[in-house]
Amino acid sequence: GQTDLEKLVLDAEGSARQTERAFQLLKAAADAGYAEAQYLLGTLYLDGLGTRRDPANALKQFSMSSQQSHLLGIYHLALMHATGTATHRSCEIAVGLFKNVAERGPWTELFNEAYDDYLDGDINASLVKYLVLAEMGYEPAQHNVAFILEHEEQYGPQALANWRRSAKQGHVSSHIHIGDYHYYGWGTPPDLAAAAASYRTAADANQAHGMFNLGWMYETGSGLDRDLHLAKRFYDLAMATAGDAQVRRGVCSSVLDGRTVFFLSSVDGLCFSELVCVCVCVCVYGCVCLCVCNACQLVWV
Repeated sequence: GQTDLEKLVLDAEGSARQTERAFQLLKAAADAGYAEAQYLLGTLYLDGLGTRRDPANALKQFSMSSQQSHLLGIYHLALMHATGTATHRSCEIAVGLFKNVAERGPWTELFNEAYDDYLDGDINASLVKYLVLAEMGYEPAQHNVAFILEHEEQYGPQALANWRRSAKQGHVSSHIHIGDYHYYGWGTPPDLAAAAASYRTAADANQAHGMFNLGWMYETGSGLDRDLHLAKRFYDLAMATAGDAQVRRGVCSSVLDGRTVFFLSSVDGLCFSELVCVCVCVCVYGCVCLCVCNACQLVWV
């Protein structure tokens, strides 16, 4: 109601008095938290209509409207970051905001269709739709493509490429999968140093899985110089970070004497079990797990 009135006043071909009245009405509505009013008030501040030109206040209003997902507010905020108006110029921030706008088109309905196909068991149809969205740059689609391929046991270059795309767009847990691909040589030659780097990126972002895997690599000397002190440090960090797992399961300390007593499940959290003789294998969820050496039976705690 109130913002419709301000737009009527703004659209009217009239005097400065009308724009001043529009500014007052918009400011009242913006102060009350209306996103549309915040956006329109930002345009008045930016153009100097009904008030003196004030780009800093325009930036503030566009920011507030964008926090409520106002599309034009996000777009104008992107423009200000792109041109460095009332703020430091940042192409990175501008691109992220423009991407936010571009990803709100009607084609996003494909997400619902892909998800419904997945629930109905039509994995191929779901995968094709997620692939289309992934190529359009949608991070959730890139993540889902890689996830589906893995669960279809297709640990290849296409899955790795989509984990990488997802990671570049800020999905931290994707770094864990990238590390696994380098560690086991899925879709790429084995590279333990690259695996450690990916796990470290995840660990730095407070991911318990990454901390655990770094601890494992330090303990066994896999791709990193063997260092039991650093191994224990990362195991302790993983235990401290995975608080929910500590509630569900009793947490024991590593004896660090050649027997590995840790087990990590990305599905059920951080779990622990002690075996006398174990080897490293990978479960269907891409986790570093403990297996009995003789028959390599998966230990599921």
